[in-house]
Amino acid sequence: MNLLSREDFEARYPARTPAAAELPFSRSTVVGGDLTVRSDLTLRGVIRGNVVVKGGVQLNFHGVIGGSLTIEPGATAYVNGVIKRDLFLSGGTMLEGVVKGNVRAQQHGELHVSGVVKGRILEQR
Repeated sequence: MNLLSREDFEARYPARTPAAAELPFSRSTVVGGDLTVRSDLTLRGVIRGNVVVKGGVQLNFHGVIGGSLTIEPGATAYVNGVIKRDLFLSGGTMLEGVVKGNVRAQQHGELHVSGVVKGRILEQR
């Protein structure tokens, strides 16, 4: 796993969707269960379940994920908020917020954190 500076992360994983905080509406979305992201998505709100970001797509999220977040190889996630459980990292993730669980990273995962990881950072081989 590589820990990247913000500049290196943004150069390697350029944003393809607008920042969730810049969305033109003020209401938040609530997803009551699990969410699988299969195309680029910008979302602000609460996801009560687990989130999986499939390879080749990008998630730009501002809010609270009640479950875990899985970033598959080739996927990218920009998260500004709280992940209440584990972060499973095989792609690239920029986290500005809090992970209350562990970060479990594959050897080729990349992460930029400007926040707090309350659990452990574990590299899986």
